[in-house]
Amino acid sequence: MGISDPLLTNLSELISQDGVDPFLAQEIANRIVSYERNQAYQRMLFSQLEQPKRTETAVHEGMRNSFGTELDMMADYLDEKRYLEGGIKKSDLNFVINIQHKMLKLTLRQLKRQDAEHAKRVRNSVRYLKRSSNQLMKSIKGLRAARSKKISKFTQRTQSSWSCRFSEGRVGR
Repeated sequence: MGISDPLLTNLSELISQDGVDPFLAQEIANRIVSYERNQAYQRMLFSQLEQPKRTETAVHEGMRNSFGTELDMMADYLDEKRYLEGGIKKSDLNFVINIQHKMLKLTLRQLKRQDAEHAKRVRNSVRYLKRSSNQLMKSIKGLRAARSKKISKFTQRTQSSWSCRFSEGRVGR
């Protein structure tokens, strides 16, 4: 995601207004946006998991989507046998049933593959979410360490200037 993204630009500017180096502000903004994007992707994936499991009609609908023309051709073949040749032979019916059974097996295999790919996407997304959250926490901790270092330098300077004033007796002048 480049700096030309308005969200990233605005976020980076807000962070740099807080006294952070512009480069560090851009890095933190990148990590925040990456983390948010990963969370949105997680919500989308888990909402898909909550959908109902496949039913028999959904499997047959998937088979129709994959092999619609072939199924129509087999129905036409059986109609031709019935009307033009005077009846359907058992061998013709077994042929059509076997082909449809193989199509169903292929459809089920495709659906299993889709489920496996979805599970892999879920595993990977959890890994990327952990990675982005760790990077965000690391940058925030680095920011906190840098701020505490600035604050400690400021307090040291302030204390040393006050101690000089106290030792010279210039307090309140």
